[in-house]
Amino acid sequence: MWIELTERELLSRVTEPEREALQTAATSFEQEDVLADVARGIAADWRAVLARVVSLSKRPLAVPEEVMTHVTAHFRHTAFTRIPGMKRFLDEGRVREWERANKIHDTLDKLIIAPPEDDDLLNDAAAPMTPGILVPERVL
Repeated sequence: MWIELTERELLSRVTEPEREALQTAATSFEQEDVLADVARGIAADWRAVLARVVSLSKRPLAVPEEVMTHVTAHFRHTAFTRIPGMKRFLDEGRVREWERANKIHDTLDKLIIAPPEDDDLLNDAAAPMTPGILVPERVL
């Protein structure tokens, strides 16, 4: 399944204290829609890597569900380092998650990924439950 990588989706995947702090810090930050901007940047980055190995759908923010843990780690690190006052959430565990996400990001071209179908969205109840990544050549 493929998931629309939106600010709402990413915020639904962080802890409650992280989400509250991000929303508070982002609204007090002088840049408008900073979380949406970070989400768009993360989506564009991961999709650029995916585009090297799979034909992408017309949905500009869709990514395979299987990479969402790593995308979320990338989002956390980017948001926590970009938005003032958020670095307190970058503990050793979060940094290790981000480092692993970078390894996955840099080796996505070693995987065979099924292209998304028109109805292959996780939030689409009619969509069949099929994997997005078919055959990993190696697991990190």
